[in-house]
Amino acid sequence: MGRWLRCYFGVLRTRLKTLSHFRANVIAWILYSPLQLGIIFLLWRIIYHNTDRVGSFGFQDMMLYYLVVHFLRRIVEPVQTVNYEVWTDINQGNLDVYLARPVSFGPFVFFRSLGAPLVEIAVGLPFFLLFSWLLGLPIQRDPRLLAVFLVSVLAGFVILFLIQFIIGSLTFWFERIFGIRDMIFSVFMLFSGQLIPISVLPRSLVTISRYLPFEGIYFVPGTIYAQGQLGPEVAGYLVRQLVWIALLWSAAALVWTRGITRYASQGG
Repeated sequence: MGRWLRCYFGVLRTRLKTLSHFRANVIAWILYSPLQLGIIFLLWRIIYHNTDRVGSFGFQDMMLYYLVVHFLRRIVEPVQTVNYEVWTDINQGNLDVYLARPVSFGPFVFFRSLGAPLVEIAVGLPFFLLFSWLLGLPIQRDPRLLAVFLVSVLAGFVILFLIQFIIGSLTFWFERIFGIRDMIFSVFMLFSGQLIPISVLPRSLVTISRYLPFEGIYFVPGTIYAQGQLGPEVAGYLVRQLVWIALLWSAAALVWTRGITRYASQGG
């Protein structure tokens, strides 16, 4: 087990050494983040002009939710290239190299995908705290809440990775997977909570979201941190995240097992 972990953490270390865009990330946080957060602040200030709450969110809760989602987007968005990386490995015959190694391709890709998010966390966390202070937003300090929040963030990351890995693995059957990816992304934009918290959508859309894995990526961790309460609803959110991880992992394993029998090296 220890040797297995050392192997995959070695992949992560190698990936981190090849990432050299710290400066670009800092510039993006300085230039892009204030603009986006400022626009969101003005839009929701207008909406809250005649009301104190939208759904279960007060104005301060809503701003904190969007700050968390903005931070999480910076962390998890690099994972959305996993489908392209898997597609490339299969189409160009690079898969031969990985199949010849004493590693499993799925965990290899997972640890490889952790590099950019770790860089984003290191760069973005100081800015998250700075923007919280500038906007007068609370910084959660309850260790239990933070622990649950971190678990939900990790679960959301795994959910997104598994979705991207499944899309990439469809390359075994389809020459181009990007139409499928874009169609899924369109649904993802609405039901992940990226654009608007799911709980303030019409009831019919909220019901639909319960049957999709996307809410666990942004909405669940964003809501946990913003509302700062560990009630029964939070437990339900975490259970759904874990159920979706189990279902998606099973689907990824099935697609990969069936697909690898169709693989023929193209040699790029």
